[in-house]
Amino acid sequence: MSASQTPTSPEPAAPVTIYSAKAGSRARLNEGALDLLMALRQPRLWSALAVQDVKARYRGSMLGPWWITISMAALISGMSVLYSELMNLTLAEYVPWMCCGIVLWGYLSATITEGCDSLVGAAMILRQTPIPTVVFMFRTVVRNLIVLAHNMIIVAVMVVIFDLWPHMRPLEFLAGTLAASFVLLCVVVIVSIISARYRDIPQVVTATLQVLLFLTPVFWRPDQLPREAAFLLINPAFHLIEVMRAPLIGGATPTTSWLFIAVLSPLLAITAFLVYAAARRRIVHFL
Repeated sequence: MSASQTPTSPEPAAPVTIYSAKAGSRARLNEGALDLLMALRQPRLWSALAVQDVKARYRGSMLGPWWITISMAALISGMSVLYSELMNLTLAEYVPWMCCGIVLWGYLSATITEGCDSLVGAAMILRQTPIPTVVFMFRTVVRNLIVLAHNMIIVAVMVVIFDLWPHMRPLEFLAGTLAASFVLLCVVVIVSIISARYRDIPQVVTATLQVLLFLTPVFWRPDQLPREAAFLLINPAFHLIEVMRAPLIGGATPTTSWLFIAVLSPLLAITAFLVYAAARRRIVHFL
């Protein structure tokens, strides 16, 4: 390098805007969209957080998350014999329906319940680190997907016992799981923000899910009702479970369930985005 040439310093990296002083709804929507894009570009972050959550929850345990699978398998085994007799159904008719219903209901209810604490549980991190809060909502859904994967061992054993392999539609099950997970993510966004502001919401959500459990065909079948129940058509839990359960047990997936999810998904997505964009600057102050 000659004496006349001077070394050039590298250009500084563009700053990442987490919070800005710009006012107006348009600025809030832009910031919300930027948060979402930043979160989508960091799948390794929220996946690693989800895996770490599962490991931390069962640290010191010999079986870890398999305890959930074992307890759920024991529940299904005990209920199968009794409820099949009460409902006058054979084991082959009842066990696949109830087994898949309990496993999938566990995924739905746990995701929503834990979603209420997505932000509250990450308060220390959010106060100290400029991480988009959407990351912690992805974390909740992925964490429960990991638990669902463990519990699918129960479904696999049931499929072998009742010889349902020829009738299964695994690709449709994956599509249903993705659709249900997207809906659950939108719900988690909404309930996590409201729960951060109003700490009574988790109790309300838990009580609502307890009632919804008995209004959803988990332990009973719709064809056992004396007439067609209109409330099933507006029960989102029924449709979310059905698009995942029907392909597993070889049943026909109701067209109304896919139509319901097709309408519900964009409505929930828009609502979740608007709620997030409106509240994102105040989330840290809620915690």
